[in-house]
Amino acid sequence: MTGYVLDDTLLRAFAQGDDDVANLIASLDARSVRMAVPVNALLMAQAGLSDEQCEYVNAVVERVPHIRRDDLTELDHITAIARVAAWIGEPEDIAAAHTMAVAKLLDYSILTMDLKRWERAKGVVPWQVRLIEYRQG
Repeated sequence: MTGYVLDDTLLRAFAQGDDDVANLIASLDARSVRMAVPVNALLMAQAGLSDEQCEYVNAVVERVPHIRRDDLTELDHITAIARVAAWIGEPEDIAAAHTMAVAKLLDYSILTMDLKRWERAKGVVPWQVRLIEYRQG
């Protein structure tokens, strides 16, 4: 089954009230497409947002049936995130590392608003990273 990992750029756009992103998430959910939200991506998406924006994105992550909050708390999952973070190197990007680890584990593509955000990270991991850029308009 097809699924997507929502990255921090997409989650931030949603939290900031982007109607196109809201419609995308609703459309995927209506078609029973699975989505995963890594907690570190959610954390980075919310950095600097208002309390109201954070509550908005949290409510959707918690209540949309086909969104799975994925914190990868098993020890081997944490090791996988650490490996990806080490490959990415300086500056460390835990949100990207977590997103990539979830995508690999679930065999999902990463849905992003910005392919450039992923250039460095995808070039250093020893597997193919499937990225889909959501463009508005």
